[in-house]
Amino acid sequence: MKPYSPSVSGYPGPSSLRECAERITRFVKFNPCFILALAVLCVVALISESEPLEHNFDALKPVQVTGWISSSISLHATFAYFEVTPLHLKQTGKPFSISGKLGVFLAKSSEVAKEPPWPPLRFGELIEFTSYLNQPTFYAAPGVLDSREFAKLRGVPYRVNLKSALQIERIGQHTSLFVALQTPLKNYLNRFEEHCVKALNPATARFVLSSFLGRSDCLRPAEREQVRELGVQHLFVVSGFHIAVVFAALHALLRNWGLPGR
Repeated sequence: MKPYSPSVSGYPGPSSLRECAERITRFVKFNPCFILALAVLCVVALISESEPLEHNFDALKPVQVTGWISSSISLHATFAYFEVTPLHLKQTGKPFSISGKLGVFLAKSSEVAKEPPWPPLRFGELIEFTSYLNQPTFYAAPGVLDSREFAKLRGVPYRVNLKSALQIERIGQHTSLFVALQTPLKNYLNRFEEHCVKALNPATARFVLSSFLGRSDCLRPAEREQVRELGVQHLFVVSGFHIAVVFAALHALLRNWGLPGR
């Protein structure tokens, strides 16, 4: 009579368990990208579960916003633009949350229209203000870009209009590893932009900021058309930030060698 064997009866024996473990080990060794992707998906799932759900709010009532500046300050003729990552949002004393950042348009008065950012707001700074949250203007005409969907794709679904810098209360600096790593480069780019606005004529400043910082919105429609006709539009749109990083590295290297910064 043949002796009883667990492997014969359909139950995995020690040898089959070892084979299964060896197969899993070989799969992990030869497919590290799959394992990394699986780990990233698990982290994203945990983060999404821990995030509070977005609640509706009344667009006709002001909202108290507490957040940190998560972009450089972009200068324009009549306003300054920057993005804020909200930490706390309240309306009539009730907290709520949104997905994404806030695009803040800070208007300039006629007296200081040619001055650098006022007050000198910086990347990573904690601020607080009260205003209305608005969505971009939506046009239902066929063939027109859906500005609201585009804003969501950019991660900035709502915008805020501030009439004066006096509406902003500065309450400190946001402390995180991301901010600590990004702050030196952001501050350098802010100083570079301030220098361009001061030292160059408006047209030259627009081209320099567009090419080095990738801010194609600085160019006027006629200037965009000239760039398109010359066939160098990619220098002003796609690779601007990469040029800025290389420029910052070269500038720091040349300064260490004692060469003029400009």
